[in-house]
Amino acid sequence: MTTPYEAYTLYMGLKTHFNSKSYDYFRYHGKTNVKKETFLNGKHKYHFQRLSRKYNQEELKELYISNFLKDKNVWVLQLLNEEATNVLMEWKKYNQSLTYNFKNEVEELLNSYSVKQLFALNDNSIPKIIEIYKSQEVKISFETLCILCELFSAFELWKNKELDDLIYPEIEMKIKKYLPFISYDKKKIVVIMKELLDK
Repeated sequence: MTTPYEAYTLYMGLKTHFNSKSYDYFRYHGKTNVKKETFLNGKHKYHFQRLSRKYNQEELKELYISNFLKDKNVWVLQLLNEEATNVLMEWKKYNQSLTYNFKNEVEELLNSYSVKQLFALNDNSIPKIIEIYKSQEVKISFETLCILCELFSAFELWKNKELDDLIYPEIEMKIKKYLPFISYDKKKIVVIMKELLDK
C-alpha cells in the first residue's frame, strides 16, 4: 500500500521531471528536495491521502504521467476528478496496443510523406513531423512521434538547424522527458519500420 507521503514524493518527482530541463527522474531515482514537514503542514496532504487509498504505486505513476502529458502543471486536486481517470484509461488503452497503433499511424504517414520529408523543416522552421502532430493533418499519437524521433535520431538531425524558438523547444523537451517512460520492443518496431519503407 502506498502512503500519502509516497504519493506526494512520486508526484513531485514526476512533476519536476516534466517541468525542469535539468532534473531527470531516472538519474535521481525520483528523489527531490521536498521535506516531509512541508507535506505534513500542507493542506494538500488530504488529497494525497485520497489518491493513496485509490491507487497503488504503479497505478499512481501511470496516473501522474498520463496527466502530466496532457498538462504538465496538473494539480493534485485535478487528479481526483473523473477527467483525470479518463485520461489515464485512454493512455493505458492506447499503450496496451502500442505496436499495432504505431504501425497503422506510420503507414498512414508514409502514404503522404517520405521519411526525408517528415524530418525536413517547413517554411516556419518547424520539423514537418512536428507540424503534422500538432495539426493532426495525419492522425499520429505523441508516442508515435516520440518513437520516430528516437528511431531516426531526429534531435541530432535538427541540432544545428535554425529552428522556431517558440514551438520547437517546448515539444523537444516534452519528447525527451517522455521517451524513457515509453515501453516498446525496439527490435520489433525497427522490423515494422523496414517493412513499411520497403512497400
